[in-house]
Amino acid sequence: MSHLVKIPFRTFYVVVASFPLLAFFSCVILSILRNFDEVTATHCQVQNYLPSISTAVGDTFPQKYIWRIGIALHCTPRFLVTLMYYKHFQNSFPINSRWQTSASAILIFQNLEITSLVGLSYISSVEDFPVHQKLFVTFVISALVSMSLLYAVYAYASNNRLYGLLSNCHDNHTSPRLEMKSTRYKFILLNVNFAAFCLSVYFYVRHNWYCEPGMYTLFALAEYFVVLSNIGYHLTAVWDFPNQYIIVGAG
Repeated sequence: MSHLVKIPFRTFYVVVASFPLLAFFSCVILSILRNFDEVTATHCQVQNYLPSISTAVGDTFPQKYIWRIGIALHCTPRFLVTLMYYKHFQNSFPINSRWQTSASAILIFQNLEITSLVGLSYISSVEDFPVHQKLFVTFVISALVSMSLLYAVYAYASNNRLYGLLSNCHDNHTSPRLEMKSTRYKFILLNVNFAAFCLSVYFYVRHNWYCEPGMYTLFALAEYFVVLSNIGYHLTAVWDFPNQYIIVGAG
């Protein structure tokens, strides 16, 4: 079979991760520069300096289209990567082991995370707040579960000094050093994501109860860290598949 296109996975996935990252920063910056009063308004009219993510990406033009395009370009390749992890774990662990079950759970929650991200991106809080809110909660919870399970698999290999357990199977050639690096960054970013989520809930509840100036700003900032740590976590895939290629071939 001849290769029409052969792209290193590392290059491919850095580009994939850049779509939501660039869309996120573009939407926040444009919202602050073009629609500051509109996107920082709160229900109790207290001082606020940053837009929430839902407001920045879903309420104003052209931000909502920038975000939707970024997510559309990002999510289709993400589905491919979930299958790569699933097949990778199938080839790494014995059949019927608990880690094979974990691989199935990771696949389910990763796909639920991506699907809910698409849903909340295309159904804005202005268009249907209850649905948008449910999709956002589903996204955050499924992301935390999938990231926790994925980290658990790599941590198991590291804690039991089974370096290479995930790298010596026939479909991958990750060095133990990269495996340890990936595990370490997964741990850091998972904890940042969880802490940011907890803080965002705290700031949001406190804002709604007490309407303190600047509290919604802290909520928005915590939300930003939820998104950025999520993107960073998924980007560790470049260390999990360092020698893989995305190939389009002609038979």
